[in-house]
Amino acid sequence: MQKYAEINRDMANTYNDLTKQSNDLRQYKDMINYYSRSLSFFTFDQFPRDNGEINYKLGKSNYFLAENSGDPKSYENAIVNFNEALKYFNKESSPDEFAEIHKNLGVSYGIMAELKSDSELNKKAINSYQNALEIFTKTENNKEKAILNKYLGISYNAQVDSNENPEDLKKAIQNYKDSLSFYTKDEYLSDYGLVNKNMGFLYIKLSEHEDKSENILNAAKSFEESISYYNLELSPTDFADLNNRLATLYNSLFDIDEDLNHCYKSISYYEEVLKVYNINDNPMEYAAVNNNLGISYRAIAEYDNKAENCTKAITSYTNSLNVYKIKDFPLQYGSTQNNLGSAYRTLAEEKDKVENCKNAVKSYKEALKVRTIQQMPVQFAATQNNLGVAYRTLSEVENKARNCKRAIEAYEAALIVYTLDKFPIQYATTKNNTAGAYTTLAETEEAKTNGENAIKNYKEAQQVFSNDKYPEYFEMIEDSINYVKTLVDA
Repeated sequence: MQKYAEINRDMANTYNDLTKQSNDLRQYKDMINYYSRSLSFFTFDQFPRDNGEINYKLGKSNYFLAENSGDPKSYENAIVNFNEALKYFNKESSPDEFAEIHKNLGVSYGIMAELKSDSELNKKAINSYQNALEIFTKTENNKEKAILNKYLGISYNAQVDSNENPEDLKKAIQNYKDSLSFYTKDEYLSDYGLVNKNMGFLYIKLSEHEDKSENILNAAKSFEESISYYNLELSPTDFADLNNRLATLYNSLFDIDEDLNHCYKSISYYEEVLKVYNINDNPMEYAAVNNNLGISYRAIAEYDNKAENCTKAITSYTNSLNVYKIKDFPLQYGSTQNNLGSAYRTLAEEKDKVENCKNAVKSYKEALKVRTIQQMPVQFAATQNNLGVAYRTLSEVENKARNCKRAIEAYEAALIVYTLDKFPIQYATTKNNTAGAYTTLAETEEAKTNGENAIKNYKEAQQVFSNDKYPEYFEMIEDSINYVKTLVDA
């Protein structure tokens, strides 16, 4: 029995030498068979060193086989062998082997955790990487420390996906940061890019739990760094994706602090995305980015260069609608037409009021072909309210009475959905708009009837915009009521 085991071990060692000169998978399989047979004699109880060394070599062989064949069973075999080897190779007497085994064990556990969606296996991967890192931290092997920190970051990220915990997010981020002390942009650009990209996603997740602005900004910085590797020439798809995410992040920051610089940055990143996406090759992406670009331009228009930025928004929305046809993409068509209408309506405040108001009305009506009260009640109400505002603005320069009546009709359609109990703020806002339209109408005809309707709607708006909760709005409405009373009493 001993002789048989020694022959098998010697044969396996011969194949081990051969594999150093060639990566022939058949030789690895033969080596694994010979080592496995030898273990029937070299048990841990009687031959702990031989058993440990054979299992160590078996583990590495199965690990190599798994990496090159993609067979999950080989990873499972490697896990068994490495754990058996650790009975002999401990961190006190064999720190180098202990660290190497745990590193490979971590990778094997991590891959199996991903394949099986098993968080317990992922925890074992984390534990193995930490054991290996404990040893390498005591050495000058910065490369291995960087590799292990990167692997730990990946594993903590996977753990977050299964059970999102802010502390795991922070650990993953810290591991990635530690790895960047070795993976510099100049020497390891691909690793530098990957680590920064992964950190960006983690910061986004962390922003949902704490320090929203700070973590969104950190995410943006990480993605910006990753673009040094995922550039337009080498990785156009990744380049577009990262720039699109950056634009979204800066939009989120603008929503928080209304800093125009963030909105301008968002636009610059969307423009970078459009270097990759064009209407012929990537129509859906092209349309989506143009729609988002339009939203950003319109947001800036509220603060700066209203006419210029509204015009740019209109161009972007029109580009989107070259793809979003009502027959093929009804939801996107309706949304973009609503956005386009709002851009025209804002532009009407600056120039060509009649023309731009009519364009706004046309766009809102197109949106309502999709945004019906039956299919999309909330969107229906929003667009009807927008339509009312457009008609009211148009009434300032053309057919005052007729356009005020059309505005009231649109507001009342919105109020079918915007009820006091379900949408109090929207209800009050729309009631206030309705009252404003009746006020303008009272200036033109039937002052008493229209004035009373205006007062009625103003008072209904005050049910929400009360003096104790919204004193400024309440006072503004009171002033409006007092003005209407002068029309009624005249």
